[in-house]
Amino acid sequence: MDVLARAAQQARAEYNELQTRIASADKRLGEIAILQRHIGTYSKTRDIYSQYLRSKRNRDFYIQNEKAIADCEKAKVYFETLPYTKLPTIKELQAEYSILVGEKYKCDLARKGMHQHMIDLESAKKNAETILSIDQKFTTQVKRNQDSR
Repeated sequence: MDVLARAAQQARAEYNELQTRIASADKRLGEIAILQRHIGTYSKTRDIYSQYLRSKRNRDFYIQNEKAIADCEKAKVYFETLPYTKLPTIKELQAEYSILVGEKYKCDLARKGMHQHMIDLESAKKNAETILSIDQKFTTQVKRNQDSR
């Protein structure tokens, strides 16, 4: 019974570890997607923003290019919140993204297999506990019947 309980506990721990790894990969994938979006926005709007600064913040230029300027400023503010001294390139981010997707896929496959294994072990453990409990109750009842004679 102890071996079965330990196996069920270990299966649950492995399943939870896979869940944690998948959640971690999902979180990082989201971070990468946001960073890529901001890098793309910045690269598209950087020239307009530079022209705006060279025009000494001309009001007419701002009105004509308000969205691009606001997007560029938003991207710059986002970059300042990051711990990077130098931003990664889009290619580096795409490579990391690809690796994470592959790792997440492998973990997801392992998690699905582990889920059934974990359920089987926990069911076997509950069944064994039920059988042992019934057996103990039956043994106790037989002893009481023998003692009352």
